[in-house]
Amino acid sequence: MLASLAAVALEWTLHVLTRDAGIAHLMKKHPQGFTLVELMIVVAVIGILAALAIPNFIRFQARSKQAEVKANLKALFTAERAYLQEHDTYSCNIHFIGFNPERGNRYHYTLNTTPRIDENCGTQETRLTAAGATLGSDGDVLADEFKHGNLAVAATNAAPATVTYAPIPPLGSSIVVVANLVGVVPNIASSNGSFGGAAWGNIDSDAQLDRWYVSSVSSTTPGDGCPALVGLDQDAPSGEPKNTYNDVNCP
Repeated sequence: MLASLAAVALEWTLHVLTRDAGIAHLMKKHPQGFTLVELMIVVAVIGILAALAIPNFIRFQARSKQAEVKANLKALFTAERAYLQEHDTYSCNIHFIGFNPERGNRYHYTLNTTPRIDENCGTQETRLTAAGATLGSDGDVLADEFKHGNLAVAATNAAPATVTYAPIPPLGSSIVVVANLVGVVPNIASSNGSFGGAAWGNIDSDAQLDRWYVSSVSSTTPGDGCPALVGLDQDAPSGEPKNTYNDVNCP
């Protein structure tokens, strides 16, 4: 409806500006310039066009920010699979697997909500300063507060990301899986284990956080509220980042 009104108003405005023999002739007919009504209509058209363009621009910006989490969760999957090939197990320690997102990250990345008990991965890498702060036991990377400021990342860093999904082991395998896994199972080194990594971040300055996960096995998810995923939209192949709350299109 708004788009139709904008189109009609814009067409009328162009008619006003070009009627008769063009702008030059128009100015001859209106030596005093445009009438108040004509100016008000032009202002209204500009307002309608802005009302259409600004939300679309904000959504475009938010969608472009999601490129970060897609790339980093794919990198996490690749790092875990490489570690599995060398050590015959997955790890919840980001330094062991070599997971190190570029600075400036808007998302909080978590791998240690369900940790292994035979390795230490219970701390967080913080990015409050230019140097940041890391420990050998990190299993979590906070959003970059040095880059974005406390207000922008406070909710993101307040707690690890939570996601809803059901991992499915390959047919005929003995791989261990746990629903909604953010970490590693079983809780000791095992060649039959699985892992899940999660991330969330504030990409449009509202109260909701954009949520994602990646799993070592294929999975299904109903989503985390918006949108409600159905049919093929529920499916996520192993290693493919999956969006469970889409903060681009949801309030």
